[in-house]
Amino acid sequence: MREPRSTTITRATLTALRSSGMTMGQFATDVVTHYHTTVALHERTFEFSTGGDPFKAARANSQILSRLMNGQVRMPVDIEESWVLSLPQPWRGELLSELAHRYGLLAAPEPVTDGVGQQRAAGDLMRETGEALIAVAGLLEDGVIDHRDQPRAHAALRELDDVIGSAVSLKATIERSTRGPSDPTPIRRAG
Repeated sequence: MREPRSTTITRATLTALRSSGMTMGQFATDVVTHYHTTVALHERTFEFSTGGDPFKAARANSQILSRLMNGQVRMPVDIEESWVLSLPQPWRGELLSELAHRYGLLAAPEPVTDGVGQQRAAGDLMRETGEALIAVAGLLEDGVIDHRDQPRAHAALRELDDVIGSAVSLKATIERSTRGPSDPTPIRRAG
């Protein structure tokens, strides 16, 4: 059995908040801002505090998110996107990868066409490759990968998935960016 999706999100959120220095108030404000920006008023199923003193609103919204995290209130599906996308990097990317993995998919960022984004995509691939090599080196400390490496294998596999996702993203960036202005978008068959 695996943990519920809300537990995965909560665990990743607590790690991000502890490790990044982001406060719960900042996080709550970011979640609310994203939710209100991306979900139409008539589609919203969740009420947040928005009026008056912004510090009181942040405190109230922090309390709402805390109740969701500790299970007092079930996390509604339509808040997940705002929640996950409000996490700082690299914790956001790690959580997206973990959530995609639950479906047997790899998380690969959308291709980018601007110069800074392209450079970042290349840098991400190099960083992810380095992190994967460190994880694999730990498995190879004794010269072989075998059953004794099982406790560390999951982390190494995750790092390798991140490399694959970064490589797919950079490949798509190159394909999209080098296609001539009159070149049609290629149609690919599913499967």
